[in-house]
Amino acid sequence: MLFQKYFYTEEGRNNIDRARLILKSEFGLVGPKNDHFGRTEERVLVWEDSEGVGRYRVHFYTHFEYDKQQFFDLIRFSYWRNRQRAKREIFEQDPMKPALERIHQSIEGKIFEAPESDGECSIDTMMDQIFQ
Repeated sequence: MLFQKYFYTEEGRNNIDRARLILKSEFGLVGPKNDHFGRTEERVLVWEDSEGVGRYRVHFYTHFEYDKQQFFDLIRFSYWRNRQRAKREIFEQDPMKPALERIHQSIEGKIFEAPESDGECSIDTMMDQIFQ
């Protein structure tokens, strides 16, 4: 199972606004609640389960510079991996997968994936890491 993935484009093409709109309207993501870093839905959206618990989040960076390299429209999907939010049933349903695939398809311009950022392992391994 994929627990984290991010991708970006060479130059800004307004992919962030399009991604935000799709995630909110098609997948029901909402702005963060009680974010102690002060982030708003301009920077992050959250998928909540039927109990109102955030299970995965999507971060947006319109421009990002790292090691003298420019990144545009960087979008990062990730499940929360802590005891309060991790739930086997949610991981088995994998609600992040269709949203990630839909956004990946909607991106304009050349897409670069950051393979070193991929977090992939079995659900059992992830649950063991969280609850040890």
